[in-house]
Amino acid sequence: MLGYPQLPATIHDPPPTMHSGEVTSATVTPSDHSTTFLYSAATRPGNSGGPVLFEDGYLVGVASRDLAQERADVQRIAPHYSGASADSVAAVLRAAAEDEAMMPFEPFE
Repeated sequence: MLGYPQLPATIHDPPPTMHSGEVTSATVTPSDHSTTFLYSAATRPGNSGGPVLFEDGYLVGVASRDLAQERADVQRIAPHYSGASADSVAAVLRAAAEDEAMMPFEPFE
């Protein structure tokens, strides 16, 4: 996973950092009824929206949140982090391409 989490005792913007981990569940449905996947790479503020990649560079999905921090009242054996799948991201981009008002962009040709 790639991202820009804040680093302790730094005065400049953080450099990109990479965290290794594994996909621990391909599809789960949390209490908000969204469909996500779980992975074990630590996710901190600054990682959200960053790519979660396979070893060969293909996109698994996009990092979104630390589920353990959302439910601190529930004891967990291991932390769980969730992300939006690459299929979900592709669907949003396809929908946005059909409706320019939803997500305007500059083609930079």
